[in-house]
Amino acid sequence: MHQNTKLTEPLRKEVFKKWKTGGISLRELAREYHVDKKVIQRVIARGKEGDFSVRRSTNHRFLEKKKRP
Repeated sequence: MHQNTKLTEPLRKEVFKKWKTGGISLRELAREYHVDKKVIQRVIARGKEGDFSVRRSTNHRFLEKKKRP
């Protein structure tokens, strides 16, 4: 799991469930979970496919910085 992950797998499921059943807006969910609205959009898009896993970072600058001694 990425060190800056704020939404774990159970939280992602919770976000998706609240969005699907409660009709809560993306903005409200983002505010409640202290993440950006784009993160919520991604969680919902992946949730529609049944994927709630936390993925590794794709930020190559971050990964390169981490490798240096």
